Amino acid sequence: GGRRLVVVHVSTDCMFEGDSPTQARHEGAAPDATSEYGRTKAAGEAALAATLTDGAAVDGAHAVAGVVVRTSIVGEEWWRPAARRLGLLEWARSRPAATRPAATTPGYADHYWNGVTCLQLARLLHALAVRPAEVAAAWGFADVVARGGVATRHYATPGAAVHKADLLRHISDAYGLFLDVVPGPAPQGAVYRNLSTLHPLAAASDAVPTVPLPPLPPPGELDAAALAPMPIDRQLLEQRLWWRERLARPGASALMAARLGGGGGATAVDAAAEAGAVPAEISDAVDLVSMCRWASQRGARSSGRSHARRVDGAGAGAGRVTIIGGSGSLGRTLARRLLDEGCVVQIVSRDELKQHEAEMEFAGEALVTHLGDMRDANAMLRSLRWFDPHVVILAAALKQIERCEANPHECVATNVAGIDNCLDACVAAHAETGSLGAVMFVSTDKACEPSSVYGMSKALAERMVVNQARRHPELRWLAVRYGNVVASRGSLVPKMHEVASAGNDLSLTSPDMTRFVMTLDQSVRLIENALQFGASGDTFVPGGLQSVRIRDVVAAFADAYGVGVRVTGMRAGEKVHEALVSSVEALRTRRCVIHGDDTFIIRHSWSVLGGDGLPVVGASNGFSSDAVVADDAVSLLAELGADMGPVKVPRAAAAEAAPG
Repeated sequence: GGRRLVVVHVSTDCMFEGDSPTQARHEGAAPDATSEYGRTKAAGEAALAATLTDGAAVDGAHAVAGVVVRTSIVGEEWWRPAARRLGLLEWARSRPAATRPAATTPGYADHYWNGVTCLQLARLLHALAVRPAEVAAAWGFADVVARGGVATRHYATPGAAVHKADLLRHISDAYGLFLDVVPGPAPQGAVYRNLSTLHPLAAASDAVPTVPLPPLPPPGELDAAALAPMPIDRQLLEQRLWWRERLARPGASALMAARLGGGGGATAVDAAAEAGAVPAEISDAVDLVSMCRWASQRGARSSGRSHARRVDGAGAGAGRVTIIGGSGSLGRTLARRLLDEGCVVQIVSRDELKQHEAEMEFAGEALVTHLGDMRDANAMLRSLRWFDPHVVILAAALKQIERCEANPHECVATNVAGIDNCLDACVAAHAETGSLGAVMFVSTDKACEPSSVYGMSKALAERMVVNQARRHPELRWLAVRYGNVVASRGSLVPKMHEVASAGNDLSLTSPDMTRFVMTLDQSVRLIENALQFGASGDTFVPGGLQSVRIRDVVAAFADAYGVGVRVTGMRAGEKVHEALVSSVEALRTRRCVIHGDDTFIIRHSWSVLGGDGLPVVGASNGFSSDAVVADDAVSLLAELGADMGPVKVPRAAAAEAAPG
């Protein structure tokens, strides 16, 4: 009649000998391991079963039940010295990347595995700890909990087991390792442990990797589907994102130092990283300010050659961020966020008026400006040498589609050759001081299946940046791609005000045209998330965006200002609809949720996934602007913070858009 106690014993697939490539072992199979480890784990299971016989009690009041969870796990071991990291994931991390000549990694195509990540197992154990009765009911051992005794369950990813070659590819994809995995037969004597189960939870979960982790379902809703793991490639991505998010929390560095026995906060962690005890990319917190500091821990700390100039208002050890093209709307919004977080910011651009405006806006703060055109390779290198940044954000470009169509050579000289100059300057700056660790390129939806000179130039630049991940793995190379920012200079709404307020008719090129819209804050968050969570070679794309039909916006402004509308026909290079991810890219795209933001991550073009990409482009995922058109364009723009001026906004949308 008393409260039930449940003992959870985590066991292993090593209970089985693993000498048959085709045999999968379920819960009813007799353990036959001959290794000392396997035999001791089997002995532990037997001891638990002997102790918790039917009806066993503690002081006659508490019926005791046990559940043995057998599994195989793949997880991180960053807290161990390098010589003691024994798992497959850490072995994969130690392998040479395919960026080196003839660098290959063997993968056993006839050696199957079925298990979960450490994070997925931790989820299950958490559920067993706080909601044992619901887990028991979902997993079919409620009767054991009621009477006492022991149940045995195998916890593995539902569906067919994956062979080790594909598992290594999934690890390489999730962790950005650039491994060239070559499938082949396992050597003689290799083990073939493959768990199956008589008690399947459910089909593989269709959830997506999410950070922070979502809470358990409400009481009474913790069913088998909620306990079922995602496919292993998604589990691995979520595990990597989870560690990034976890170690970004306040006090994480001190916690790691304590785990390592240093007792000296972040300094001890840094020392441990220098000694090789902790991978450098994990050794510091990765919030917005410190992600700049951690971007190149080893080089900057070991070289001692950083020659960054003193910037008024900068705190000691502040992260340094260079924004090339930073005097525009995005650059200044990003600068504001970085300064608020305690970073030092350098704006490099060729527009002296905009630079002066930025200096006035940020007067007295830790921001410096430098005149420089990215067509001038020496100017870019001089700026980076002077400032010695930790992170460089490439936001400069010629952006006006019509001007680029009329002047393609000029467009290429800036958007392609200019970016190449910046990339060379970044590599040289890192080689000199080691401070620079991450380079971020700001792209556009027009780079996806481009039809304009501008889109083609951005597509080439985007590919040039992510390809650097292969050529220069000492740096992280990242890109973000998104649509129209509603409050930026020269965007749709400001243009409408400018033309209509002068009494001129508005132009409409196609009545069917649609465009994605988003806020400056959304674009900045995307950049932050990519810098914090991205692996080298990743392109981050926002999910969950809506689009507007341009004719609806034009009609609303024409009515408000009392002007006419002229249908002019499509201009050179224009598309009726835009896309964020192409049908080809979708095959190597991963979806996740980061701090509530639906996000797509496009892996580098030379990746071999062999997993669950996103093969369908359309309404189901919102990659195309015609699939997610808002019912009320005016309301959507108002909700996104656009200044609608005299345009009538529905009351509900106006209230939602109002500050406070």
